Amino acid sequence: SLKVNAIIVLIYSHFVEIGNTEGMSMLPTIIDGEFVVLDKTVSQRTNTLRLGDCVVAIKPSNHKEAVCKRITGMPDDYVLKDPRYPLEGYVKVPKGHCWLTGDNLPASKDSRHTGPVPLALIKGRVTHA
Repeated sequence: SLKVNAIIVLIYSHFVEIGNTEGMSMLPTIIDGEFVVLDKTVSQRTNTLRLGDCVVAIKPSNHKEAVCKRITGMPDDYVLKDPRYPLEGYVKVPKGHCWLTGDNLPASKDSRHTGPVPLALIKGRVTHA
């Protein structure tokens, strides 16, 4: 019925999204092609994002694409730019931003390459994979 369809559209557009992943950057946590459930109720305004959360974010360099990464730095945190190269030093995550990295560092293009990501670009937290 129309009411059921309207409720489904409301839930999908504001609360939950299901999508599949592409790539190897989140191995072994999430495999290439795996479906994930995204909790879209998290936001920077309600302060519900946490260090260690697996999230989907809009790519800062291409707003038509999204990436699945782990939050490894929150505003005002100092993060090691690249654990593989400790001499490169630390970066302070600016207010309103987070540091995102893939679980599979050698296969991930993430904040180590692109810098901090605005929290406003976080679409949601992955709750099931």
